[in-house]
Amino acid sequence: MKKVLLLLLVFFSATAIQLRAQNAVQFFNSEFDYYTTIEMLKQEMQQQGLTIFAEFNHYENALNVGVEVRPVYVIVFGNPIVGSKLMAANPEIAFELPLKLLVHEGESGIKVGYLPPSVLKTRYEIKDNEAIFGGMHQMYNRLAGSVMPSGGK
Repeated sequence: MKKVLLLLLVFFSATAIQLRAQNAVQFFNSEFDYYTTIEMLKQEMQQQGLTIFAEFNHYENALNVGVEVRPVYVIVFGNPIVGSKLMAANPEIAFELPLKLLVHEGESGIKVGYLPPSVLKTRYEIKDNEAIFGGMHQMYNRLAGSVMPSGGK
């Protein structure tokens, strides 16, 4: 009985670690204040030719219903050509598209988070398309560099 419980514990622990890794949002710090960070990220998206589909100011929405939260903002963006190619590889990735960028005020400053392309590639078992995922990685690096101290260097 102890061996069975131990095996179950190991299985569930390994599964929890794997799920956490698959859902790991990657964060970087901004050197700017909350609103400047949002504006600089949007400018960089426009410079990269990305489409901003929606913006959610959860901070203001919460204040409007009498709930105080730390500032938090989500930008929904993407490139329809790239997204369409990924959906051709696996239509289930449409659940993650368009992409999202989270900006929030953390205890140590302004944080920007996103779901790394490698997580999407693994989660949706997309083979090949290395150039697309490499391009997505570079896109996130440029976004991060636009608000990180010394341009992310």
